[in-house]
Amino acid sequence: MSKLDGYHIMVVSQYFIKVQDFITVESVCKSIGNMGKFHFNPLPLTLKTVKYFSNIETLYIWKKEDENFGNPIIKGLLTDVMSKIKHGFKYYKEFYQILVWYEVDYFTVNNNCNRNIIFKNVVFTERDKNIIGKNITRCVRPLVATVLIVAI
Repeated sequence: MSKLDGYHIMVVSQYFIKVQDFITVESVCKSIGNMGKFHFNPLPLTLKTVKYFSNIETLYIWKKEDENFGNPIIKGLLTDVMSKIKHGFKYYKEFYQILVWYEVDYFTVNNNCNRNIIFKNVVFTERDKNIIGKNITRCVRPLVATVLIVAI
């Protein structure tokens, strides 16, 4: 019978969908320290589950509702205030980088350009074209040619 080493357990655990799955693997083979190897969160975290992933440097956010740990994703006063109210003005965890996987419009990306946030699912809408025009800033790196044809 084959055994998984630490690296392969980490690869397999990237497909887990519940924190309890990580806890189970950790309790079966404590010597591997699987959760401590992750430098990103493989699933959405909460204030309770973030403690299990002690070495997270990059926060992945898949949905708007996901916890941001006091880091406002959309820059602006309302978002900052709502985030502080949600956490009681206490909880803040700084990350080297934040990757946003949910769909955001180009205007939002353009307003959040010089921050440690990378938007992975950018949509160039008709509204964006009317406000910004056809010039796309360096904040958006890879572009698909068909997107430009449809938008322009």
